[in-house]
Amino acid sequence: ARGNNMEEDRILAEKLMCSHKEREEHNLVMEQIVRKLDPIIPQIQYPSSPQILKLKNVQHLQTPITGESNQVEHILNLVERLHPTSAVAGTPTDKAMEVISEMELHDRGWYSGPIGWIDKKGDGEFYVALRSALVKDEEAHVFSGGGIVSESHPDTEWEETELKLQPIISALSGGQI
Repeated sequence: ARGNNMEEDRILAEKLMCSHKEREEHNLVMEQIVRKLDPIIPQIQYPSSPQILKLKNVQHLQTPITGESNQVEHILNLVERLHPTSAVAGTPTDKAMEVISEMELHDRGWYSGPIGWIDKKGDGEFYVALRSALVKDEEAHVFSGGGIVSESHPDTEWEETELKLQPIISALSGGQI
């Protein structure tokens, strides 16, 4: 969450940075990404500690990962290698995807899928489609979620999901973002 002033914001950021649960969740995703990139990027670089990414109504842990591939690969091969991340599928991925397909009563559509662009040179940029909405006629299906780890509490996870959905719901209802 974001604070009402700079001091509250700083305290919330510090709390996020010191949260064992949030760090565990972040590290699971980081480790999976690094493991998936390791075969094609011999010198992966990332800081030893995450930083805080501040958005309008939430703060996130963020760790930039950089490196150069030792193989010429089409960007879509890289996207395929990284998708799905444990942030949206869980870990171990195969088992988690089985459970998701058994328990979720709806198709995720584009939610949590890779979305991006490619230019004519084959360069591009892709993201995971999170905090999204599918709108048809007068109906909107909004999507968001949170990572579940051993220290997660259902009420807190639900609050986090609702907080993440606020900008989408505000935009759909004509409010300010």
